[in-house]
Amino acid sequence: MGRYCTPAAAWLGRYHRRLINRKGVRRGYAKQKDTSYIEVDRINRSGSIVVRLSHVTLEHLMNTTRFSVSEGKQLAVSKLLKNGVPKADAIVIASHLLRAECRGYRAHGLRRLPAIVQAVKSVRTPGVRMLHPMLGGFCFLDGAQTTGIASVHELLMHASEQAKRSGAVVATASNYVGTTGSLGIYGAELAERGFISILTCSTAYAVAPHGTASAILGTNPIAICVPTHNYPFVADLSTAAWSYGALREAMLAQKQVPLGVVQTINGQPSTDPNDADNGSQLPMAGHKGYALGLAVELLCGPLLGGKAGKEAVAGSNGFFAVVIKSDVVREFDAVAQDVKKLFAEIEQAPLAAKSEGVRIPGKKASDLEKQCNEVNVANDLVTLISEL
Repeated sequence: MGRYCTPAAAWLGRYHRRLINRKGVRRGYAKQKDTSYIEVDRINRSGSIVVRLSHVTLEHLMNTTRFSVSEGKQLAVSKLLKNGVPKADAIVIASHLLRAECRGYRAHGLRRLPAIVQAVKSVRTPGVRMLHPMLGGFCFLDGAQTTGIASVHELLMHASEQAKRSGAVVATASNYVGTTGSLGIYGAELAERGFISILTCSTAYAVAPHGTASAILGTNPIAICVPTHNYPFVADLSTAAWSYGALREAMLAQKQVPLGVVQTINGQPSTDPNDADNGSQLPMAGHKGYALGLAVELLCGPLLGGKAGKEAVAGSNGFFAVVIKSDVVREFDAVAQDVKKLFAEIEQAPLAAKSEGVRIPGKKASDLEKQCNEVNVANDLVTLISEL
């Protein structure tokens, strides 16, 4: 199978995101006029995209291979070890990706593995992560160009131990490579250990500030997670109108998206999900989502020495969290009983016209995970992973 190279802007922090040239080619699969896809294999050190000259149909992309959860973890660990990731970090990353698969967060699952490997390869000599305790219950972890998931995992393990003693802690990190990971996964893990958390991170530029036609801010998600007696409450949302993962699914399914989700490169309204790459994503709720996204960019960028904007300040993504012991004010049982009453009132409320029901954030993901013994992985991804 032949290959060719074409100049491109290499943004290694995110799979299928901003790895484009002027024609809109992104790593993974680039849609062609004949509705087939070109497989974009990797980014070389000169900043060129190496493309496999193969065209596959949408039907092929939708085919999957089934793995047990343990097989999926073993596969991810083996590929990470092969590419120089320390064993302890590889296990943490693989567990995170498979838990995302099981909870239904597939955009944060094994689909992230090729980009993580690519990010690792982009670093000649990673350093040793360093935790810096600060005054007043504040701590900062320098990722030292190691992987984002391993960095944030280590940070939150320390933060939860510190919160046991102090009641609450602000935990931050930057200078890592690759994806930060799924905030919902971290929040669920903290809730299972008895901690409330408010989590956020910056991401690669993708979203146009309200009223502009240029992608400058990241999708910059926010998660708020609370332990209960039954399952963790997990509100994990992008400050963009749609997450890029949802947009990518629309691209593959060749479906249009509602107005207000993306716009063209000239700032014109669009229903084509490919304009997430060719143009820009839009913030949720207009100026309100823009304000939240910008706030996250400030907390995770200038405050921590992370990247800010598209070109304004170079650096890695940043992570900002507040971790709170759930019984810091009241006994946990009292908190959980009041939470249960509130959830019951919501679930028993009369439904609006055409409503199919109301859900409590986190319940569906928790139910999916409890039943998860196997994961279905798209064959295109299986091929990419096999070649890592």
